[in-house]
Amino acid sequence: MTVGLIADILGILGAIAAAGAWIQTWRLKRRQENEEARLNEKIKIVLQNGAKTIELPVPIRRGDLTRAELLGRIGMIRPSKRFQLESLNTQQFFDDLDAVTSGSGEETLKISLTDKDYNQFIE
Repeated sequence: MTVGLIADILGILGAIAAAGAWIQTWRLKRRQENEEARLNEKIKIVLQNGAKTIELPVPIRRGDLTRAELLGRIGMIRPSKRFQLESLNTQQFFDDLDAVTSGSGEETLKISLTDKDYNQFIE
């Protein structure tokens, strides 16, 4: 009789442990799906000089938004010309980029341009 009781208790404990592992796996999967959805959100990029703006034609996925990818996309505005933007080397730009990449929801990354920077794209 005691062997049967011990087997029953072990069976119940095993079932509880299995249920706990299943719940933990389900939660992890939900978190992973949410993170995937967040990384797939589209980010609009706008180059801005006061009221004058240039919006990049195709939004960037949040997961792909890096400084290098951003420079490549900006370079596609006028592919035959090189460009140099002073604001891309400022702490404010890196703070804005970090805020957008770590945030969630539809967002717009605004990059401030000087008159000289803006004129590189319209000449």
